[in-house]
Amino acid sequence: MNFKSKITLFFIVSLSISLLLFLLAYLYSKNIITDSYKKQIESNLFEINKSFDSIKKEKIPILDTIVNHNSIKKFIKTKESDEVKKLFIDFIKANRKINQIRIIDLNGYEVVRVNKRNNLVYVSKDKELQNKSKRYYIKKFLKLKKHQVGFSDLDLNIENGQVEKPYLATLRTAMPIYDGNKKSYIVTINYSMNDFLDTVLKGPNFNKYLLDKEGHFIIHKDKNLNWSKYLDKEIKVNDFFDIDILDKRLIDNDSNVVLKAIYPFDTKYYILYEMKKDLNIIKFLDKSKQIGILLFLAAIFLVFPFVFLVYNYLIKLKEVNRSLKDSTNKIETILNNTSDGIVVIDKEGIIQEINNAVIKMFGYEKSELLNKNVNILIPNPHHENHDEYIKNHDKDMHSKIINQDRELYGLHKDGSFVNINLTVTKVKIKNELYFIGNIKDLTLESKNKKLFQNVFDISPIGIALVLKDGSFWRISNRFCRIVGYEREELINLSFKDITYKEDLEKDVSLVKKLINKEIDEYYLEKRYVKKDGEIVWVKLTVVPVYVDDKKTKFDYFVSTIDDISEIKKLEEEKVQKEHLLMQQSKLAAMGEMTSAIAHQWRQPLNSIGFIIQDLVSAYKHNEFDEKYLYEIKSEVMEQLKYMSDTIDEFRKFFKKDEPKTEFNIIKTVFDINKLYQAQLNSHRIKLVVKVDNHIIKDLSRINEFNKYIIENQEGQLKQVLLNCVSNAKEAILNLENPSIPENQISIELSQDNNSIKIAIKDLAGGIKKENQSRIFEPYFTTKNMGTGLGLYISKSICEKSLNAKINYYKNSLFIEDKTYTGSSFVIKLFNKY
Repeated sequence: MNFKSKITLFFIVSLSISLLLFLLAYLYSKNIITDSYKKQIESNLFEINKSFDSIKKEKIPILDTIVNHNSIKKFIKTKESDEVKKLFIDFIKANRKINQIRIIDLNGYEVVRVNKRNNLVYVSKDKELQNKSKRYYIKKFLKLKKHQVGFSDLDLNIENGQVEKPYLATLRTAMPIYDGNKKSYIVTINYSMNDFLDTVLKGPNFNKYLLDKEGHFIIHKDKNLNWSKYLDKEIKVNDFFDIDILDKRLIDNDSNVVLKAIYPFDTKYYILYEMKKDLNIIKFLDKSKQIGILLFLAAIFLVFPFVFLVYNYLIKLKEVNRSLKDSTNKIETILNNTSDGIVVIDKEGIIQEINNAVIKMFGYEKSELLNKNVNILIPNPHHENHDEYIKNHDKDMHSKIINQDRELYGLHKDGSFVNINLTVTKVKIKNELYFIGNIKDLTLESKNKKLFQNVFDISPIGIALVLKDGSFWRISNRFCRIVGYEREELINLSFKDITYKEDLEKDVSLVKKLINKEIDEYYLEKRYVKKDGEIVWVKLTVVPVYVDDKKTKFDYFVSTIDDISEIKKLEEEKVQKEHLLMQQSKLAAMGEMTSAIAHQWRQPLNSIGFIIQDLVSAYKHNEFDEKYLYEIKSEVMEQLKYMSDTIDEFRKFFKKDEPKTEFNIIKTVFDINKLYQAQLNSHRIKLVVKVDNHIIKDLSRINEFNKYIIENQEGQLKQVLLNCVSNAKEAILNLENPSIPENQISIELSQDNNSIKIAIKDLAGGIKKENQSRIFEPYFTTKNMGTGLGLYISKSICEKSLNAKINYYKNSLFIEDKTYTGSSFVIKLFNKY
């Protein structure tokens, strides 16, 4: 082989070796950097999800504090909003991220709104409040149930239909306000998310883009393209990148962009990672190609290109490792500042990582736990068998352990037990299996349970925890004393065994409604039968408790009882007393009616007397014939019918257990006039009936006033009217030489959208001011021979039988340069037919 051939062979061999080394370095560098970037992405994604979870958790206590604040409860009762506005102002000043707090009614209207603009906190005026019922997040929030918290999508702040500028990224949270079991309002809080999104999406190695589920940019590296959905021309991710937003897979490893889905606030978003230009794989590969050309030109210098390539590789690898270390430090900082302990183990049970909470919880140094078997933290009887549990977790333990909350004991370094709650999650990282244990220290919770037990036992009301089958699980001392059983006896009984037979069906039906989630809780006055047979009345409250916050699995009932036997006894005595007063009032009314009937009968009796005298005279003068006899008969029968009608009216008036019937109040008023007319006429007292300010003299036009037809107890209403007319008559009789206006009683009817008013008025001087507040009290009277029951019974009839109110007002009228005063009793009937 000549020299030329040797030189050529040398160049060919050198070039081949250089190219081979270049190719190997290229492939190896590509894999290392790609894997490094993937780890950075996974690390960054974990950090972002953790940040969103942290944001979500910190918002819930603020809502809960506001909803349960005394000023909110006062607002529900009184509608006075001053204290609520002050509360909202204090919260906004204390939290610089809050831009707005509102109370919104169940129709979507703002009731109270406190805002912050340019660091100025102010309360919106009533005319500035808006109807938000059509906004998507309000529709979502109005469906929230008791104690539930709602989160909106990440969105811009919109006022009066216009997007606020400059753009203000906004997260809205909400919780319903309940008045007992009734939802009254919702509270919403608007948080500024600009700073949070800027912080989360910063990073040294990537350009990160936040996308909504339709592919619009929320955050873009060019801030002019932020919130591209609201630009004049909508811009989506496929306008910049060759990406199908519906493709959930990781984009090709050779690509310089990676798409990941996240689900903060229960809404899907995407994060697009774009490698920065100075760290782009393609850039690096271009560099490698340039090196290849140099190697080709310097093939004879084999060592030089090899060293250059290795050096360049080491520089790049150093940069990648530095970036990876930064991400690792961030994750460690997050983990070490969480209150829950986190332990990461491999498939052999060897501890790979722990955070500071674990060190504090179990008393070890970090170096004492890393690379040790996790059973160092597990007491017997599971200590020896834990490795076997891990090995067989997919066979029989997966459903019992993985992603399940379990309360158990850990082993402290000093040998003591630590009460913990453990949740185990299984993950795969680069095809390697790992288990992540999330550990919560329950030591404080155990102390709280003990405190609860003490409170449970000394509570002044009876408390029992009742299982689904009705059997008693735990019973307080007070509960045992109320129902008259020992705790050991009640444990073997159910609530059905001690419930009074007549109350059992209703109690059981309400329990079924609780289990079926038709109601959230129930209240009931019921009777228990004590061990000695005595009946005890209690006020019962029953609330269900569920295993989880979503209320998917029922656990037990919390039943509280308060002994109301004495209250029931007093109520029964009160009912008996009121019955006695009612009877006394009836007797007084009967006397009044009897007097009215006596006046009514005088005229027909006189007429019958005259007819009999005329009958004798006709007989003496031979005028007594058949025609005269029939005329006499007709006149007598007419007078007797009038007397019979009066008796029938008397009987109807005092009919017991009167049902509700349909009647016209105008006719009822004329019935009272008819009954009382003779007695009023005897004292020259005039009774005037006015309907809608028009005097009505008879019932000829009654069909024009159908709006005064109601369904009620007519006899009860007549008793009230009779009592008021009788009081007016007696007041007039006490006057000396009453004038024409003073000698008149008027009954005036009027009507509005909600009620019918009946006003019984006189001008007989009225009731003294010092007596006006007591006239409806039992046995209070201003009359010499009065019983003091008339107005008291009238008020009771109105409120208990007629669904009405009766009130006293001073009446005055100016006539012919003189002012007359008197009384006005107004009956307001609410049950319009």
